[in-house]
Amino acid sequence: MLCYNPIINMVEQKKIHFPVWTIPIVLLGVSFLAYGSLLPYLGVYWDDLPTLWFYKQWGAGVFSETFASDRPFLGMLFQITMPILGEKVLYWQLFGILTRGLTSVTFFYLLQQLWRNHPVENFLASVLFGIYPGFGQQWVAVTYSHVFLAYAAFLASLSLMLIAAYQKEKAWLYIVIALLFDAFSLFVAEYFIGLELLRPFLLWFVIRRERQGAKIVDSIRSALRAWIPYFCLLVGFSLWRTVIHPFPRGELTFFYNAKMNVFEMVWTLLINIFQDVSEASFLAWSLPLNLVKLFQFNTELITHSFILFVVVGVFTWIVLYLPIQTESSLPQNHNWGKQATVIGGVALLFGGIPTWITSLRLHLTFPADRFTLAMAFGASLLLMGLIYLFMVNVMKRNILLSLLIGLTCVYHYQAADVYRIEWQALRNLFWQLSWRVPNLQPHTSLLTYGLPFTFYTDNSLTAPLQWMYFPHDESKKLNTALVDYKTRLDENARLWEGNTPINLPYRAVSFKGNTSQSLVIYSDDQSCLQVLDPSLDIYNPKYPAAMYRIMSLSNLDNILDIPSQTVVPPTILFGLEPSHSWCYYYQKAALARQRKDWEAILKLSVEAQEKGYLPMLPIAHAHEYLPFIEAYAWLGYNAKAKNFSHHALNQSYDSLRPMLCTFWREMSLFTLRDGSSERGDLAAQMQVELRCSK
Repeated sequence: MLCYNPIINMVEQKKIHFPVWTIPIVLLGVSFLAYGSLLPYLGVYWDDLPTLWFYKQWGAGVFSETFASDRPFLGMLFQITMPILGEKVLYWQLFGILTRGLTSVTFFYLLQQLWRNHPVENFLASVLFGIYPGFGQQWVAVTYSHVFLAYAAFLASLSLMLIAAYQKEKAWLYIVIALLFDAFSLFVAEYFIGLELLRPFLLWFVIRRERQGAKIVDSIRSALRAWIPYFCLLVGFSLWRTVIHPFPRGELTFFYNAKMNVFEMVWTLLINIFQDVSEASFLAWSLPLNLVKLFQFNTELITHSFILFVVVGVFTWIVLYLPIQTESSLPQNHNWGKQATVIGGVALLFGGIPTWITSLRLHLTFPADRFTLAMAFGASLLLMGLIYLFMVNVMKRNILLSLLIGLTCVYHYQAADVYRIEWQALRNLFWQLSWRVPNLQPHTSLLTYGLPFTFYTDNSLTAPLQWMYFPHDESKKLNTALVDYKTRLDENARLWEGNTPINLPYRAVSFKGNTSQSLVIYSDDQSCLQVLDPSLDIYNPKYPAAMYRIMSLSNLDNILDIPSQTVVPPTILFGLEPSHSWCYYYQKAALARQRKDWEAILKLSVEAQEKGYLPMLPIAHAHEYLPFIEAYAWLGYNAKAKNFSHHALNQSYDSLRPMLCTFWREMSLFTLRDGSSERGDLAAQMQVELRCSK
């Protein structure tokens, strides 16, 4: 049965019993400890941003069209979950942890069908499975909560299949439910299709145990017979996936490569298998042991990491200590270790099949670490089997497991902090954009070269841009888009040029624009967001070389400055406007400079000086003095214009000399036209002091 009543007599001699309902609670608790420490501070990442925008703009019905080309059944699942959870970030993060914990629970019940008398080992293997460190995208919650639902359904299907194999009463009912769960998993997310080949192996293992004394050939024949309905479903799905409804991505390139060069293909495949298996197993489990990374964080995070490590480690030790007094005998544990090692190794290989037949590469970095999900089954069971196989000393084994589980939870806490920092950076970027670009001409593209983010692409950031600037446009023709030349140039090299069409389809929507109607922006992790002005920024040395090739495409006239139509980022995602720091004053000053409102800049300067931001900006912000220098020069505050110019030059280590000299030369030309001798003298003096003749 799925529920083992009460969890076997763990400590029979001491009459200590652990009812089965405690195991799901503990496994869910471990998931929340590992992934939920920074829950209120996490946001929306990667493809989750477009998904939430689709729902906000068109409702749940849009997902039938959104996923029609690749995963139509996933679209149906979104139609159920989106109305329940809506656009609330916290709800989705909670749901992501809950579904991750659900996979641990179903994994435990699966192991219970394989090893009825080893609940302690099964429980520990499930803990390791639940905190597997190779997959680092837990916080892309909207996307992966659905994948975890498919994973849990697959594991439940395996459990029910094994129950049907040895419990003949109502076996047909278990088989039907198992097939329904299996179909749900396959058609929602095909990540786990390779693990389908594990079914006959597990069936043989259970049948062999239940029919002791039976011939090996008979048990194999029985296992294959029991596998037939699942095999038929697998064949049906494979035909649907490759012939009836082929996907536009993840093509099955293995057979094509085989036609080209069989020997080279086989050799390359073997190397890839070895590398991927190594990364998904041993290298993945070594990640939490990299303690050097811990000291890259601030003191508060180090303290929190230590507290979390102690809490999880002590908790694990308590859970382990009680049963060890009357644990199963050592030979039985050793036998469990051998069997778990074999099954884990086989599952590890089968889990990688979808990656290898599509010629995709697995890495333990975003976003390729998603391919470790199916291999987590085998990697966790293999590690647990090896620990029980080679560590016969109970005390040492428990110490090792306590340390490993504690360190892995700390590793996930540190990973969550990286997501937290990136979400804060994205929030800051969008608020700065709203201050600098209060509204936008329709059909304007925002061009850049490279993004200072790991967990976002130009596609994913186009959604909140449209959400912010054109929230009421329900057509599926976008009015704005972010275009990252670093990725798009491979598709269209002419994007460097003016008057070049931009066509960017994304699932149910598309953007059509032109490079001549664009703003060029630049963002890094040090200075404020820059909306580039080609007349001056061409002399700013801080940008990557490629930025200078597209800078001339930036047209500030695409910025609409209408006070009654000022936009703000969607607060349901980005929250309320943050307190005003230096970048607020800079963005507002840059906008005022564009409309030549020098008095507004003067007021901003006074506020910024009162808060201590001026006149000593860090080197990364030195070029941001310019709007204030220009305002002081036009308003006759000559001493301030002069002093700020020298501050900018000194704090940039002279790198801003060309930019400052260009400004003062242009000031001289303006002065000749309006006849201001005082400003002309200042401009001439500054060119001498800045050594502009060099």
